[in-house]
Amino acid sequence: MSVWQPIETAPRDGTRILIWRKEWIFGPKTGFWRPAEAGFSGQWGFVGSRTRAAEEAAQPSYWMPMVQDNAPQYMHSQANSTDIHANH
Repeated sequence: MSVWQPIETAPRDGTRILIWRKEWIFGPKTGFWRPAEAGFSGQWGFVGSRTRAAEEAAQPSYWMPMVQDNAPQYMHSQANSTDIHANH
């Protein structure tokens, strides 16, 4: 189980993580670090953000790793199980 950690401890290698700031009324966002050499001044970016101004205006305070989704593997194994039963 993950807990919110200070943003200063977050990975800065482009990994997608959950980012959050208590002033954000719509909750956490998926984000990643934008290095200075990418045309930014070294800041957090939001997945799906279309404006640079929105990203610069509200930098996150906390982060946590993304949750791993096991549904595709489960669905795949269920599909194979169904196929096996259908052939018998």
